This record gives sequence, C-alpha cells and structure tokens, in this order.
Amino acid sequence: MSTIFSLLLKLLSVDTICSLIARAIARLLTTASKKGGKMWDKVKAVIVQINKWTSLFLQVYDDDNLTEEEEKIIANAIKNETPVGNISELIKK
Repeated sequence: MSTIFSLLLKLLSVDTICSLIARAIARLLTTASKKGGKMWDKVKAVIVQINKWTSLFLQVYDDDNLTEEEEKIIANAIKNETPVGNISELIKK
C-alpha cells in the first residue's frame, strides 16, 4: 500500500491531489444537503476529524524538534484514527 501511495504522490501533481480531495469534500456536502437532518451532523463530524488530523500534520511539519520515531508514532496514530487528544499521550511514553 505504501508503495502505491508513494507512486501516486510521484505521478500526481499537487493540483490533482487537491482536486480529488476537494471533490470528496464537495460530495460530502452534497450528500448532507440532499439528505438533511442527522446527515449534516455525521458529515460535520467527518470533516472535524479530518481537520484535526490535517492540523496535526501541519504541527508535525513545523516542529523541527520531533524525532523520526515520534513522527512515526503520530503517523500511525492518524492512520489508526486515534483521537487527536490521545496522540500527545503516545508521544510522552
């Protein structure tokens, strides 16, 4: 899986990757709009969680003091959908 992901990152431009993600977000918005009610809450929960993980990525990117091991712990925590609040506890161990 990581080989495929690395290959896609090499082959696709930033604009293409952003376009794919934007389309997915737009599809979530369209679905929430069409179905209404609780679907809005569900879609919002998805977007909030994604926003937390992307914000965490940006924090890792900006932090030059993290070790490679700590970065791997954070990456695995994101991959395993660990709540963001628990990730700082993982690093302290």
